[in-house]
Amino acid sequence: MKTSVAPRGGASVPHWYMYPPKTSYSSEVHVDVVEKELAGLAGALVSAYVHIPFCNMKCNFCSLLTLPGGSDPTVSVYIDNLKREIVNFGARFQRAKPVVSVLYFGGGTPALLPERQLAEVLEQLQLAVDTTQLLSCSVEFSPDVVDEVTTGAWRRHGFNRASLGVQTFNDALLKTMGRRHTATHARAAIGNLANAGYEDINVDLIFGFPGQTAQVWGDDLRAVVASEATHCTFHPLSVRPKVALERKAISPTSAVASLEDRHGQAIGHFQEAGWTQTSAISFSRLSIPNPIESAEAAGQPTIGFGAGSRSYYPSVHTSTVPYATRTPFGAVLRRYYESVSAGRLPIASEVLLDAEERLRRILILQMHHGRIPKSMLSGLDSDIDDSLSTIMEGMLVEGYFVQRESDYLLTTAGSIKAAEMGLSLSSASVKRSLATVE
Repeated sequence: MKTSVAPRGGASVPHWYMYPPKTSYSSEVHVDVVEKELAGLAGALVSAYVHIPFCNMKCNFCSLLTLPGGSDPTVSVYIDNLKREIVNFGARFQRAKPVVSVLYFGGGTPALLPERQLAEVLEQLQLAVDTTQLLSCSVEFSPDVVDEVTTGAWRRHGFNRASLGVQTFNDALLKTMGRRHTATHARAAIGNLANAGYEDINVDLIFGFPGQTAQVWGDDLRAVVASEATHCTFHPLSVRPKVALERKAISPTSAVASLEDRHGQAIGHFQEAGWTQTSAISFSRLSIPNPIESAEAAGQPTIGFGAGSRSYYPSVHTSTVPYATRTPFGAVLRRYYESVSAGRLPIASEVLLDAEERLRRILILQMHHGRIPKSMLSGLDSDIDDSLSTIMEGMLVEGYFVQRESDYLLTTAGSIKAAEMGLSLSSASVKRSLATVE
């Protein structure tokens, strides 16, 4: 989940990549609950996410667990511990293993990994889980690391989807963001990925930077459509506490109207170009949604590996990062290494999901991806906090959804309001946690 600027009264409104958000996580860990969930994964269809935290730079807006300029010894130590974590996980399943249908390497910039270390990690994964039914293998690239050697290495190991962190094609804004690549690098990177045979190429864009006029934003959108990219994900700038942009007192565009105009501009642009909307903030030239987000919206568990990763099981979500306290990235790594070496689950924080929260989660994620089956809303408990059925009725009246025979479909107006709609559907405890964010 990424958090946008405050539209009203200073309260942050999240863009719902996941629910509950990390503000809801607690340092209290219920190992027995997690162990029970893990036991239930035997033979189950799951997604797997592998976090590689190393980058060749630290973007001004980045609040993720990333480490710029990792030396060879540092990377080797991390990979050794990552492999050990995967081995520990696989040892839990003596008969039926979890069946991975979607694999995603994120970060950081996982494409920086030498091919030898990538092969070692994949070898351990193939021993720990069942990978015979893999449908999608994704890897994140930065435009400045895309070359024939790197793209070829990941293709040789079965990766068919690439996500490219372009953010903007405007060189002045790229400098403000602290990015090392240029617009020329970005265009060349997209072409190189296409030439290497990646079937789905996602371009990430950010809107809401000061000085990003409608013309500049339109240029970004036109650059994507004119390229060989097949997917685009766009989201508003988020300036989290302690990131470089906050220290430089650079604030994102705060006016709701401006953000909504940019969001609507993107939707109109891709619709006119004939692309298919796959979520409130993404479009596909091939009508293919982000596979891991689509699987999560359908309720499929996600296993996270590596420091900085999260795992999403039906009744508990866990993280290797202690969200309840501000912890230096180096301390997060040391704690991760200690847990893995001791054979413990490397959990630093978690959030438990009761039946109500599981329902809210599915509603929010389905809404974000454009379709809520009517069957999900039948028989809602009227005692549920905020009365979900009443909230949904209000969204229909506002024109955020249209009714079809078996579904409620998100409209353009609903896509633009998706963040606020997700907040409306959130539980009281989640709203309280968001209100405490500095």
